Amino acid sequence: MASKAPCVPQAKDWKFTRDLCDRLKLFYDVTELLPGTKYVTANLFFPKITNIYLAIRKWITSDIAQVEEMSNKMKEKFNKYWSDVHGLMAAAAILDPRYKLQLLSALFTKIHGSESAAKDVVQKVKDLLYNLVLEYQDSMEDVATTDGTQTRLSNTQTMEDEDWIDTFDDYISKQPSVTSTYVRRELDLYLEEPLLPRTQELDIIQWWQHDGLKYPTLRKIARDILAIPVTTVASESVFSTSGRIISPHRSRLAPSMVEALMCMQAWTRADMLGK
Repeated sequence: MASKAPCVPQAKDWKFTRDLCDRLKLFYDVTELLPGTKYVTANLFFPKITNIYLAIRKWITSDIAQVEEMSNKMKEKFNKYWSDVHGLMAAAAILDPRYKLQLLSALFTKIHGSESAAKDVVQKVKDLLYNLVLEYQDSMEDVATTDGTQTRLSNTQTMEDEDWIDTFDDYISKQPSVTSTYVRRELDLYLEEPLLPRTQELDIIQWWQHDGLKYPTLRKIARDILAIPVTTVASESVFSTSGRIISPHRSRLAPSMVEALMCMQAWTRADMLGK
């Protein structure tokens, strides 16, 4: 009786594996950007996530059926994530003095295929940042108003004969507010400044702490937005399934048993999908 031929990968299997590894490397590189021991600022996320968006869209037209099927499933899940975070990540990119609106214009043009379509999306992100600036400015004014009221009350108690203070305050309260114009001008001044040289040595936190002093409202926004993590999942768990298989209650399983469980899980899922 002839022995059964061993099951070895054929040339097409190795080609498919190489193609798949080349595609997955993109995700690996992004994961390397998010190490668990050194978290980066949010201004770096938008171009990386955009690369993934464009890559998945390109993979859908692959001549390999498995890659096309995989890409369609990835696109469906990725679009949900993209719709939730791309606006805030784009705002964080604007707060990077090396890129600002120019980065958004370049990437959105590539995504939407035309400068006119990209212009509309960039304007929406710009309006989002305007609204943030106005909101932060209002909160700063509330604090200043409270402090000013306390100061005025203490002054009137010691300067009862100074009626001009009340007259002046009453006049100021009736004047039209210029907060909106001031805030819009602050953001416009930042956007109109030339881009900084694109160097890896730029510490954006230090830049906003020192060079950003002339933009007090944007400085407060940068402090909050740049600290937002791109994901709540630990990056070291992205490509690891061990934590979902070997729990603290099953930590003494032999390697062969773990392999058998993983195979059974994959086969059961394939049977459920009718494959």
